[in-house]
Amino acid sequence: MTPLTTIVIPARNEQAHIGRTVASILEARSDIPFEIIVVDDGSTDGTSCGLDRLRRPAVRTPLTVLRTPGLGAARARNLGARHAQGDVLVFCDAHIFVPDGWLEELVPPIASGEWTALSPGVAAHDRPDLAGFGQSMTAEGEIRWLPEPDRPTPVPFLPGACIAVPARVFLEGEGFDEGLRTWGWEDVEWSVRMWLSGGRLGVTPRTVVGHVFRSTHPYAVSLYDYHYNWVRTALSHFSGRRLEHLLKKIENHPMRFDLLRTALADGTLERRARLFASRQRDDEWFVREFRLPWGESPGDEP
Repeated sequence: MTPLTTIVIPARNEQAHIGRTVASILEARSDIPFEIIVVDDGSTDGTSCGLDRLRRPAVRTPLTVLRTPGLGAARARNLGARHAQGDVLVFCDAHIFVPDGWLEELVPPIASGEWTALSPGVAAHDRPDLAGFGQSMTAEGEIRWLPEPDRPTPVPFLPGACIAVPARVFLEGEGFDEGLRTWGWEDVEWSVRMWLSGGRLGVTPRTVVGHVFRSTHPYAVSLYDYHYNWVRTALSHFSGRRLEHLLKKIENHPMRFDLLRTALADGTLERRARLFASRQRDDEWFVREFRLPWGESPGDEP
């Protein structure tokens, strides 16, 4: 029996795209039963107005809208997951467009246990030839998209634009880190945590979703909070030369000492101790497995 899938869509001030995103999901041909949960996270532009009028042709698909005061990206996703009825969760941005059969490529490998989490390729919505398949990172801590593989392939980081994962695994693993602020690095932190806890994360080239890469962000994200999230992620999972290298990202930040002090005061060290005690792989394995240039000079990047 095909498991019910819950598609969780966090949205903030997405009125320009959310209707087309939900319509795309409802209209894509699929034999997999699913429900949709939209988390309208403090929008002021009428993001969720009219969504209840959208219908899947010939099929009754539950569509729930949760309205929140502005929880931030991690908390909004987690709230949607806690309200889900499905055995498989698919987190989607509110500005993606999906092809026919996309769920057939994501859900069965997750339901079978072949993968802990799986993402499709992600292409610019107006340039389907420009697609990335999972993500890695440069020595300077900048995200870089990976090229198309010839088969489903492990990658270090799954893009938050679209991630499928078993609901039980996600919820028992504490979801996205709610200690992160507003937006930024939540998909990276989660990917690292899943790998170190023994998971297997991959990307499939067999389906590609279109994604609107926006010029402005719906959340008011301060550079302080963005760098705080980086510091919290680094301190939570890395040690030795790897941690030293990652913290170089903030070495020229005028409030670098305050960033460290705040992260340490927010319980990050306690979280680090708990995660280190329970993980099945160490951060040295992670960096070596994916040839991440952390702990080496930028010129040593493969």
